[in-house]
Amino acid sequence: MIVIPPNVSVQRKDSPDRVYRTEKEKFQAILTEIRELQSKKQPVLVGTISIEKSEVLSKMLASAGIQHNVLNAKFHQKEAEIVANAGKPGAVTIATNMAGRGTDIVLGGAQLYKENLETWKDEDEIVKQFKESILRQNLEYAESLMQKMDSGTKQKRASEILSSVKIWKKNHEEVLAAGGLHILGTERHEARRIDNQLRGRSGRQGDPGSSRFYLSLQDDLMRIFGSDRISGLMKWANMPEGQEIESKMVSNAIARAQKRVEGHNFDIRKHLLEYDDVMNRQRIVIYKMRNEVLENEDISPLISGFIEETVENQIVTHCEGNNPSAWNLESLKEWSDGLDLNLQIDEVEFKKSKNPQLSLFEKVSSTAKLKYESKAEKIGKDIWKLLERNIFLDILDHRWKEHLYSMDHLREGIWTVGYSERNPLVEYKLQGFRMFDTAIENLKNEIVNFIFRVEVSENSKLPEEKKNIKK
Repeated sequence: MIVIPPNVSVQRKDSPDRVYRTEKEKFQAILTEIRELQSKKQPVLVGTISIEKSEVLSKMLASAGIQHNVLNAKFHQKEAEIVANAGKPGAVTIATNMAGRGTDIVLGGAQLYKENLETWKDEDEIVKQFKESILRQNLEYAESLMQKMDSGTKQKRASEILSSVKIWKKNHEEVLAAGGLHILGTERHEARRIDNQLRGRSGRQGDPGSSRFYLSLQDDLMRIFGSDRISGLMKWANMPEGQEIESKMVSNAIARAQKRVEGHNFDIRKHLLEYDDVMNRQRIVIYKMRNEVLENEDISPLISGFIEETVENQIVTHCEGNNPSAWNLESLKEWSDGLDLNLQIDEVEFKKSKNPQLSLFEKVSSTAKLKYESKAEKIGKDIWKLLERNIFLDILDHRWKEHLYSMDHLREGIWTVGYSERNPLVEYKLQGFRMFDTAIENLKNEIVNFIFRVEVSENSKLPEEKKNIKK
């Protein structure tokens, strides 16, 4: 890899990070810094990591009486104007990482005269020379050319351009003397690339500039890495409220945290298909189940299977093994009463069985199925078939949506297992499988519970649109 050197060496001064104990202390220090910079007419670009943070800071600046502009990619039509004025003496501009990218902030403000020159279409040789001298900043020669123009209209336009250039040049020199554009970062991004892009808005093409990041132990990145150790150091040093730490040790710790996050993000991109494959396998199971319901008018065999599995789970939970004396029949009876099974069981009747647990399962299972069939008969088979399909699909869709949210949350945080030397992808697969297994079990239990508890009055009718379930 070959590094291409910059056209002009960078003159920007990058100062060490300042770390505060709380976000309140950090923002108070930021307000103080902005006031000092504004008093010496140095323009400031304040970088935030989100629109919400930019709006919070904007309210604080407004309360402090500090004039500013907000550039947060929320109002695109104002962006060009705000960027154009961000380099004016004493200008304060709050920007998110994505806002205004691809546009240079010109020290001194917008060069409005350039637009005037571009729209001035005139083939007169003196006008052409005038325009060239303006672009080269040779104002004395441009003024002498203006005097030679053959009409008052041309001289008036040239005079307006000269005035505009002189105003911009005065502002430009004032900003250069103040130290150029200052970048003030309010928080470190998890990717160093984004922080470097923010810094790179200043000190372009050899212009002077400066930058500094203000952090607190309550920032997201600091909470993930190192906040306890740094907080302990602050307490040990008996540092008063509002006092900052400015140390290479802190900056290096943050750089290591960013490097680890970047490594995680690279691994995610590298193994993207493998992460997606976990969800795809689960999606196949859910869609197969859903299609089975949609394609069959009678799903009673599927529901019967769910009833057997639910009964089996309850017996394994409350009546493990083949010793009836050790069973918790009260808990099993409590569960069966919730389904209105009216189950009559006594440990004595199972003691003589060769396989007591199997005998218990067969009794509870047959009782539940009889209850299920009698309920279908009572309500009417046609209505019942339609009702249980609707119940099944509603619960399935709800549970699947919840599971997707849980899997997204798992994927976002799984990289932290790397701190304990475990493979994030392997852990994602293992935890994802366990979560899916639990979700399916909960789905079956909820469907069985709902079907046994649902009641349909004799006078109620299902709406017409429910009679045909679309795929």
